[in-house]
Amino acid sequence: LVLFPTDRAAGLANGDFGHVIMGQTKKKIFKITNASLLGTQLNWFFDKKYLGASGFSIEPEKVMKLADNGSVDFSVKYFARTNQKPGPKTMILPLEMVGAPTLQIVMTANVCLPEIELSSQELDVGKVVIGRSKKIYVRLKNISPVSATWMMKKSGKDEARFTCEPNMGTLRPGKKVMVGIEFIPTEAKRSHVEFLLKVDQN
Repeated sequence: LVLFPTDRAAGLANGDFGHVIMGQTKKKIFKITNASLLGTQLNWFFDKKYLGASGFSIEPEKVMKLADNGSVDFSVKYFARTNQKPGPKTMILPLEMVGAPTLQIVMTANVCLPEIELSSQELDVGKVVIGRSKKIYVRLKNISPVSATWMMKKSGKDEARFTCEPNMGTLRPGKKVMVGIEFIPTEAKRSHVEFLLKVDQN
């Protein structure tokens, strides 16, 4: 941000935090420069009442007597609370400057969760001869805007007869993977197993 203390049309400045996973914090460093050519010192402060429960925090809250051509860094953090709905978040924070118009800083973030979609919730391998094997496939797709790390876990009394390959991995946004489920019966009976899909940070 380059500020002209005598500029009567300070306008807007943008701070985009991109995608932030729910429960995580993202930090950005911004620089304010006093671009005055008249030797005017810059005094500014943020009014914390605008931050409220927005999840945004700023340090330092104020700077006094910033000389012309001088610069100062300030840190902005955004914490994506877990008790909110995913989606875009926007906060407009006024930057109050003594003797100059207020600059509106627009902070934006997209709160999201890693999410994987299954091509099918139920699979049936049909009839299989004892001692033989049969493999069927299910497709996993990352439908979120962030990378998703996943793991498959088996549950059930027949789990020893079923294998899953691969059983873990990481998918970038929009990417897919085919997972093979193999069944090898050891006796003549109906067998059943549940595969639980766990996605980190979801």
